Formats: sequence, C-alpha cells, structure tokens
Amino acid sequence: MASRDETLENFQAFTGLEDISTCMSILEQHGWNLLNAVNSVMPQDFSSNSHNSGNGSLESRQPQNDTVIDLTTDDTTDKPRPLITDRNSHSSDVILTIFHDSKIYTLQLNNDSTISELKDRLFELSRIPNSRQWLAGLSPAVNDQTHLRYAGLNMLDYKLLLREKPFPVIPETIQVDLREEEDEDEEEEGDDESQYDDARETLSSGDEDEIITDDMFVNDVDGMTVDTREPLIPPDCEGSVEALQYFSERFGSRYGDIHPLFFIGSLSDAVKEATSVPADERKPMFLYLHHDQSILSNIFCSQLLCSESIVNYLSLNFLVWAWDLTRENLKRKLLDMVKDCFGMAVAANVDDIQPDHLPVILIVFKSKGQVDVRNIIQGHTDPDSLLTSLIVANEQHQMDAQDDMKEERERREREEMIRAQERAFEETLQADKEKERQKQLEQDMLLQKQLEEQFEKDKKEEERQRMENSIPPEPDKSCNEKISTLRIRFPDGTTDQRRFLANHTVRMLINYIGSKGYHPSEYKILTSYPKRNITQIDLDKTLLEEHLFPNETLHIEEDN
Repeated sequence: MASRDETLENFQAFTGLEDISTCMSILEQHGWNLLNAVNSVMPQDFSSNSHNSGNGSLESRQPQNDTVIDLTTDDTTDKPRPLITDRNSHSSDVILTIFHDSKIYTLQLNNDSTISELKDRLFELSRIPNSRQWLAGLSPAVNDQTHLRYAGLNMLDYKLLLREKPFPVIPETIQVDLREEEDEDEEEEGDDESQYDDARETLSSGDEDEIITDDMFVNDVDGMTVDTREPLIPPDCEGSVEALQYFSERFGSRYGDIHPLFFIGSLSDAVKEATSVPADERKPMFLYLHHDQSILSNIFCSQLLCSESIVNYLSLNFLVWAWDLTRENLKRKLLDMVKDCFGMAVAANVDDIQPDHLPVILIVFKSKGQVDVRNIIQGHTDPDSLLTSLIVANEQHQMDAQDDMKEERERREREEMIRAQERAFEETLQADKEKERQKQLEQDMLLQKQLEEQFEKDKKEEERQRMENSIPPEPDKSCNEKISTLRIRFPDGTTDQRRFLANHTVRMLINYIGSKGYHPSEYKILTSYPKRNITQIDLDKTLLEEHLFPNETLHIEEDN
C-alpha cells in the first residue's frame, strides 16, 4: 500500500493543488483513498471532443487551455493571480527541484524572481536555450514575466519536470490513396470512422494559423490509403537503443512536447532497470505497443497518452517503454524480446493481438521474485479508465512490494546474522591464534632466559673454579712464618675462619671468598673497624700491608 507521503504527492500532481493542508484535509475526508479524493475536486467532463464518461473521475480532468505550457509567450497583459494563498505564500524564498533526464537540479530563488530568471538559471545548468525550455508542473497561465509567487510555486519545496522542446517536424502532404477494399470491409471501415469522427485529434504545427489533422497524413488516390508520416521506428534500425531514440524523438514531433519519458534501451534493459533493484526502489512497467495502421493510435496517443495528468502520474510511478509494431520485422524483434523477458506464453498472446486492436499497454511488475505481465489495457479505453487502471496497478505493485520488502528485510537480517556469526568466529579464531602466538612467544622467551641464566651460571661456576684453583694451601698452626687469621661472616649468617700467610696478597683472600660463591662483582667485603671495602683497594698488596694481620673479621654484603 502506498504511503501517505506518496498519496499526497500523487494527489497534488493530479489536481494541481499546492496547499498541503488543503490537500491533506481533502484526503482525510475520503479516508486517504486517492481515487475518491481526486474525483471529488475534478471537473465532471473530460473534453468536448472525447468520450463523455459523465462520472467526474480524475482522468476526466482536461484544462481548457492548451496542455502544453509555452513559457516563451510575450503576452503579459494580464498578470495571473496566485493560484493558492496561505500564510506561507509570501515567504522570501522557494526551493525548486527540477528533474531533467537523469539529473536533478535544486534551485533556491526569491518569490519575486520571474520565470525568465528561472530559465536563465536552468540554461546555466542544462545548456537548453530559454526559448526551448518546457517546464511541466507550472500553471498554463504563466509566461516569462510572471513572478514565482504568482506561478503557483508557493510551496517551500516544489518539483518541476524540464524538457527540451523538439523542433517542429511537419510531414509533407502526399496526394496518394491506396484504398482497395471489399464492399463489406468498406462498410465496416465507414462504421469505425463514424464512431471516432468526434474524437479526431488536432495537433499544432507551431504556427497558430495552421492546424494539422489526421487527413493531412492520409489521402485517397486510386482507391487505396497510404500513411505519409515518418514511422516512429525506421524499418532499418539495428539496435533497440537507436530504435527507442527514434521513437521518442518522432513521437514528440508527432504528438507534442507533453508525453511520457520513454526508456531508451532494450526491453531486457528496461526490465532490469525497473526490477533489479531493492523492493523499495522498484517501479511497475508501462509497456506501450503502437501500430500506425490502427485508427485508435492517433486518438489514444494525443488524448490519453499525452494527457498531462497521465504523463505526470507515469513520470512519478512507472517506467515507460514503447515499441512500434507497424512493420513485420519490428514485430518479430518485439516478440523475441518478450519471449526472452516473459516467456513463450506472453509472446504468443502479444502475437495474437490484431492491428485493429492496437494500441495496447502491458502492465508489468515484479512480485515474489517473478516478473510477470499483470494487466493488458486495450487502446479503446477512455482517460478515466486508463488512469484508474494505472492507479490500481500501482497500488497493487506497492502492496506486493511491501511483502517483498519484508522478505528482503528478513533476508538481509539473516545474511547480517550469518555475517555477524562469521565475524565472531573469525575474531575468536584470530584471538585463539593470538593467544597461541603469545603463549609460544612466552615459552620462547622463558627458554631464552633459562639459557641465559644457565650460561651465566656456568660462567660463574667456571670463574669460581678458577678462583678456587688459585688459592694457596692453608698454612699449619705450627708454621714459623707470620700468619693472619681471618674470620669471615657470610650474608646467610654462617661464618668461616681461614689462615693466610701475612705475605699473601689481598687477591688471594678475595679469590678464597669468591670460591665460596661470593664473587667480588656482586658482593662487598668489609672490615670491622675502620670499615673498608677491600675489593676497592690494591689487590696486589699483602695482607700485612693492608693491616689484615694478625686477626680480622670480614663481613660479606650484597653490592646494591
């Protein structure tokens, strides 16, 4: 189901009402039913020359003035009054969103700016000369000198559609008539022509004094009929892009500036553009199949397909693609494209459509993963029925899209959950790898430390052995030489007593203490009184010279 914002936007496009509060009030009165709300404010007749529906529905709205808004007129004798007035209608600025091809321009202008100044700004952006700019969405009464505040642009954010006016192409009149029919066929043709005489379309050639009618394109010579207009798609067109470019250009030349924006590309490209996107961005497809030999084609194109309300609705809600079936080779190309996109059954149905039943419209959209043709609209419809069918199709598409959006949202949530689980697993795996790496690193560091400690230990043991081997034997008590008796207190509280000859050097004493595991690089050897560290004196002096005779007590302390 379409959101209220979309319903409000469509209501404004159909009715031309700009006051949001007024529009919302009307929609509220009709329970936000777009069709009923638009019908309540639309004129009751469509046109004096078209089928009279008499029900006053929204498709019957037809401006009395020409629906192609020519903003280049110099007629400024009557300044149009503001279409809608409210407390915001005199605000200093208006923001305009201009849609042009695949670009969107956003302009901010003062309410006192003119349409001519707006065109100057658009020329700087689009390089379309002012005289060839056509803006859909403006009041038919405006001209270049009209101020924005009087042009119906009193909304803070107003949307317009910019197109470049094509150069008028007026086909030459060739006096040829190829009508050669059976008597009963002539009678049937006479009946058909009388049925549609009152709906014959007139087109402006650009000269106000010259009117182009269907008779200018069809003439009687030798009992047969020939159409002298340029075909919408030349028979020698190679690719779909070139064909659709010709179709769009010649359609505009033939039927006027106001017409749907045709997708330029193959049918498969159009289907991909409309459906191969997230559900909230999809559009239903409006596939128009044309035939120049059908008496309905000119009426349908000029009075329905180029109706401003239908063009606006299609621009907002549909992707429009078209093809010309007048020539057999073009029909074959279309059937191949339809078969590739929608299958054999749809292609067979299209092949069965007779030229006098054309034009037709195929409504296509995607639902639950399938792209299907949902409706076929015949060319003998009227504007009321056509626009009603489009609204119904669009709302059905919106409802199906809601289901698809729910499925897509659930799928995205599942995919996100799977990705989150994969990320969590990867993070856990990386964390485990990092722990293992740290553990291995710690083990390597511990092993390295142990090796270093063992090396130091072996080195100290080697040094201790060297010291122990350099110590002279302890002299006996009965020795007649001078003997120094030294008492040694170790850090662990144990004591040791050793006799040295008085002429032994201090180095021998230190080597003795080092052989006990107290290396002089780590420990101090202190005398009792006066207190001296004998590791810092001349180690080659004798014990007698350093006053370590006849007795002395030495204290071993750690050297911090």
